[in-house]
Order: sequence, then structure tokens, then C-alpha cells
Amino acid sequence: MSSIQTYGDHLRTLRRVDNYTRHTWICTMQCKGEVFTHFVRLKRVVENEMNRKIRCLWSDGGKEYFLNEFTTYLQRKGIRRLILLPLHARTK
Repeated sequence: MSSIQTYGDHLRTLRRVDNYTRHTWICTMQCKGEVFTHFVRLKRVVENEMNRKIRCLWSDGGKEYFLNEFTTYLQRKGIRRLILLPLHARTK
């Protein structure tokens, strides 16, 4: 997540990358609480336009990814959740 203010007074960016095709989506948000809404929209786009399923969500382990609504949604859709280690821990 970025804390640099963007066009339209959005303070955060959300980046999603398809590990297979390297296709990248970037969403701007005003707060971290919008992550779930953007993920649901992205899932719809991926499934409808690319005819692919999201099977795994990698995140930095931020609280916004562990809200009850988000957890329930991932379980219901059969999407695994993986947590990335902080950058300094991955490079050691």
C-alpha cells in the first residue's frame, strides 16, 4: 500500500498481479477498508473477462485482509490465503 496522495484525493493504491500472466491491476482507494470491495470487483473481472479463477490471495498480512467479511468470502469461494513475509525477512 502506498501513502502518496493520488489524483482524486485517493491516499492508497492496491496492486494485484496475476502470477501466471503477470497481468497487473491497480486500484486507488481512500482507505484500507476498501480492499474487500476492490477484491470482489477484481474477482468478477478476472472470471468474466479472462475466463480464469482466482485460487490464491497473497497479502502482506494487513488487518484489512482478515476482516470477518473477507475471511468468510474467501472460504466460501474456495480461495486460499497466503501471507508474504516482510521484504527484509524474505531477502535473508
